[in-house]
Amino acid sequence: MNDTNLYRTNPSLIIRDDFDDFAILFDPHSGKAFGLNPIGELIWKSLKNEGSIENILQQIESDCCNIPETAESDVLAFIDKLENHGLIGRRI
Repeated sequence: MNDTNLYRTNPSLIIRDDFDDFAILFDPHSGKAFGLNPIGELIWKSLKNEGSIENILQQIESDCCNIPETAESDVLAFIDKLENHGLIGRRI
C-alpha cells in the first residue's frame, strides 16, 4: 500500500463517544447523525489527526486482535463511505 493521501474530518461535526463502545457523529448543519462502531471510531480519530490509510492500518494492527485479511479493503470502503457523506475530505 502506498496511499499518500491524507484525510481531514469535517470540522463542523460533533462526536459523542459515551454510548457503550459506540460513537455518534452529528452534523448540526444537516441534523443528520452517523453511528460508529469501535473500529469506525478508531478510524475516525485517526482521520481527525489527518492520518493516511497506512497510518490507520498500523493503528488498527496495534490496537486490535484477529484482524481479517480484508482489513485494508474494509478500511478503504469505510473511508469512501465517509467521504461520500461529506464527513471527510482529502488533503493532497
